[in-house]
Amino acid sequence: MLGRPEALPMTMWLWFVEIHGEPANGVTTRDMAKFFKFLRTARCHIDAGAITRNHLNKSTKTVQQLGIYPRGLSEGWYIVHAGEQLREHCFALHAQGPDVESAVIDKFDDGATPPCRVEPFDNLKWIRRVVSIHRVRLLPQSFEFPPERKQRMN
Repeated sequence: MLGRPEALPMTMWLWFVEIHGEPANGVTTRDMAKFFKFLRTARCHIDAGAITRNHLNKSTKTVQQLGIYPRGLSEGWYIVHAGEQLREHCFALHAQGPDVESAVIDKFDDGATPPCRVEPFDNLKWIRRVVSIHRVRLLPQSFEFPPERKQRMN
């Protein structure tokens, strides 16, 4: 998606699920916070400062509003956290500027190539509220993580 699959390999998600478990009933705000914290500590090349900021600055309650809203976002990839009364979900959104309709990437299938596909906003008519929109930005390939601190033994 971001042009550098090694920046966040599928094994990273599997590692997260192994530690925290698979989200039971969709993805909650708490699940998102745990995943963002996990990304910061896992030393992957995702910009933790960018991903933790919520870019949703007004109420967006319908798919039609969500289809228009990203035109005001900076071009790039976003994680959208949305839902209805009891079901919450995340999907990827590709904002492509004010004159181009954004693309939604959803429906993961690890047996398919590619494993996710673009789908129309109309497939998301079940959404009744958008909780947050988070920018996914990569750190430069040249970025070097600081050395890990040694933990003290008591």
